[in-house]
Amino acid sequence: MTPTHSNPTTNASLFDAARAVIPGGVDSPVRAFGSVGGTPAFIVSARGAHVVDAEGRDYVDLVGSWGPALLGHAHPAVVEAVREAAARGLSFGAPTAAETELAEAVRARVPAAERVRFVSTGTEATMTAIRLARGATGRDLVVKFAGCYHGHSDGLLAAAGSGVATGGLPGSAGVPAAVAAQTIVLPYNDADALIGCFEARGRDIAAVIAEPAPANMGVVPPAPGFNATIREVSAAHGALMIADEVLTGFRVGPAGFWGLEALDGWSTALDDGGAAAAASPSWPGADWRERAAWVPDLLTFGKVVGGGMPLAALGGRADVMELLAPVGPVYQAGTLSGNPLATAAGLATLTLADDAVYATVAARAREIGEIVGAALDAEGVAHRVQRSGSLFSVVFGAGAARRGVRDYEGARAQEAWRFGPFFRAFLEAGVALPPSVFEAWFVSAAHADAELERIADAAPAAARAAASARPARSPVAASRPAGHSHHRNHFGLHQKTTPCPGHSRTGPRAPRPPPTICALTAYVRTAIHSRRSRNSTDIDRAVLDPSSPDPTSTTTDRHAHRARIDDDEVLMTPPALRSATARPPRSARPCPTAPTSSPRRRATRRCAPPAA
Repeated sequence: MTPTHSNPTTNASLFDAARAVIPGGVDSPVRAFGSVGGTPAFIVSARGAHVVDAEGRDYVDLVGSWGPALLGHAHPAVVEAVREAAARGLSFGAPTAAETELAEAVRARVPAAERVRFVSTGTEATMTAIRLARGATGRDLVVKFAGCYHGHSDGLLAAAGSGVATGGLPGSAGVPAAVAAQTIVLPYNDADALIGCFEARGRDIAAVIAEPAPANMGVVPPAPGFNATIREVSAAHGALMIADEVLTGFRVGPAGFWGLEALDGWSTALDDGGAAAAASPSWPGADWRERAAWVPDLLTFGKVVGGGMPLAALGGRADVMELLAPVGPVYQAGTLSGNPLATAAGLATLTLADDAVYATVAARAREIGEIVGAALDAEGVAHRVQRSGSLFSVVFGAGAARRGVRDYEGARAQEAWRFGPFFRAFLEAGVALPPSVFEAWFVSAAHADAELERIADAAPAAARAAASARPARSPVAASRPAGHSHHRNHFGLHQKTTPCPGHSRTGPRAPRPPPTICALTAYVRTAIHSRRSRNSTDIDRAVLDPSSPDPTSTTTDRHAHRARIDDDEVLMTPPALRSATARPPRSARPCPTAPTSSPRRRATRRCAPPAA
């Protein structure tokens, strides 16, 4: 295929031009390409299950515009709906009948969305949900889970998956500590940590927000009953449950993941990386409330609801939703919310997404996962194909293969360094994967036998590349003094950091994660132990009790850097940006005075030792 540009171009030349005007040369979410290296493919056209880059190369697409291309790219009916809407004029910021029709279509699929408000982006949907929950409860704190992504608002970036380690926590550049302190991060799939957190701070918690099936640390299915536990615990303490279905809504089934699990009974006990298939996605009936294992107060939608165009939605209980202006006091605005082109694309997509579409997507997703898994097995690469309905991804390593990945710590502990060569081998063979091991793979109804054959042809070489991959190690690393690690900062310079206290890099064990990750682990651990050891330490209490003396010596200090993990490289916040924080130097901050009973807990304290 001839490139559409007037002059011959290459991906490399387009990348060079982009870097002159765009930070890093890419916009979100394509910046994840940094984790696999090389030059991103600049897409000039897409149709069905294929995309074509600026050099005329055709790829089988398993990105699907990061999820919304459920029907495939450029579906004729969707294109025609958008064309007709554009021909009628772009009346942004004015009500249209299409908004009402689309809201009715959303409610027909998810009847728990008794009222629906359209917004421009998934981030705006989650921000509105959080604001609404705080307005409804009169409380400030929000609980989220490590590895779940809810958009780029300051308070929700903490441990947000896709390699982001501690963005949004105190000390992160651009994020005020007071904002970050309003978010409590707990380990995903840990019901004990959730219960303990509510027992300690339940009267202050406005909401728990969670992806019903996380897909931003790779696909990590919820443990059986975990979503129901969120519902039970939050309701018992007067907090709201927010189900963030921006990614999963209307993709894994007519009623999103809520319908798949709460109504149809999908569970990892039924479908765990190769076991027997779970119940097929179905539509909610009139008895949906009696059937549902759990019902959230609020839900957010994106991706599919806009048919790939900028559109997202917030829905939920009528009494809560009507607190939004102009009916209620909670303000929300968005000039482009519900714009005619996006609503037309979304309505056409939802109309066409029938039982046959969902059955096709589920079947093709399973087949592709089996093809890739068989190729990796043939090369002896330890792995697991993890699934949440039709969403799936591959995790690498013996531990991941044996136990599966069930939380953020497990996702980061996998052999992520195998993915880069694996990805590039697929790309060279004409198959485009999401450019990060921490992303889900997306299949469309347009993926047919021909596309599966190309994937099958490419899989053996990709598996061999994964098998021969080795952890990256720079020449500098061999000469580093013991006890130190080096990572590149935002200026491309190597900066020396000290490993977590008590974590030796000279012993037979594998190297530990960088300090920011250890700090995150320590943070999560304190939330768990606060329930199990009520009088354990001041460190425990500082996480869940802002009235503890000098909280900056504990929680705030644990997250003194913002880090983005792209496989083996950690980008640390430049000291110039960190200097804006008005905290005393670490050496001047005292340790908690209470005795520390646990050696491990003593090892992770990051404050100055007591004076002699």
